[in-house]
Amino acid sequence: MNFARTLILVLFFCYFKSLEVFSQDWKGRYFGSLISENNLIIIDRVNNQYIIELFNSEKEFFKMDGIEEGGKLRFDLPFLAGDDLKVSISPSLDGGLLLFFTLEGKNFETQFTKVDLNRKNPAKQFFHQSEISNKLDENLIGKWSRLYSISPDSTIDYEFKGFVTEYFENGNRKIDYKKILMRNAKEAGISIIEFKDFKFPEEKWFTQGHTLILQNGQFGEERFLYEIKGDTLITQSNKGGTQFFYIKLQ
Repeated sequence: MNFARTLILVLFFCYFKSLEVFSQDWKGRYFGSLISENNLIIIDRVNNQYIIELFNSEKEFFKMDGIEEGGKLRFDLPFLAGDDLKVSISPSLDGGLLLFFTLEGKNFETQFTKVDLNRKNPAKQFFHQSEISNKLDENLIGKWSRLYSISPDSTIDYEFKGFVTEYFENGNRKIDYKKILMRNAKEAGISIIEFKDFKFPEEKWFTQGHTLILQNGQFGEERFLYEIKGDTLITQSNKGGTQFFYIKLQ
């Protein structure tokens, strides 16, 4: 009898510990776009309660309780006219966050990327870096080969794997458009010679803090959040959405 009772207690303890092992640890610092183009989210856990801080600037932020349920973390963001915007957080495949909310009857999703910041004053560090004037981040200079992309619904796409993008010291950016065009033409059964006089667009690039800005005469200006982790580059539209992963070649 005592053995059976002991066995039940051991099994219960193991089950309880397994819940701790497999539960999501939400703590961290993440950047992305929710209420403006450049937001910082800090998630901490105090006395078994998640605390979420959403920064719009170094001094302007919201502080909210996070409620964990169903494998997600939820919080209410004070919004217009006294209403709260109900936001749900899920983990993304790259260690970041996916934020979901409904506004005016429409569903939205935006992605936040994990970022390493000092513990003393992460908001000051983050927004100081973001306010730096236009420059060319030397860590971007060189050739980057596409690995894959991850869409907001967590679909992984390898369609352009191996295609190379190069960032030059003079602020020019070159994509292997010719290789892409030749591949697409071959798949469509179009003669490659028809594109011999095709003029590929020229692009300029520069950075502002965590933002990569691309200027193209045909497509205008595009902005991407970016982060470099070792030899991996991750870019993402400021409005959330698909993330693109590259590995550095040189």
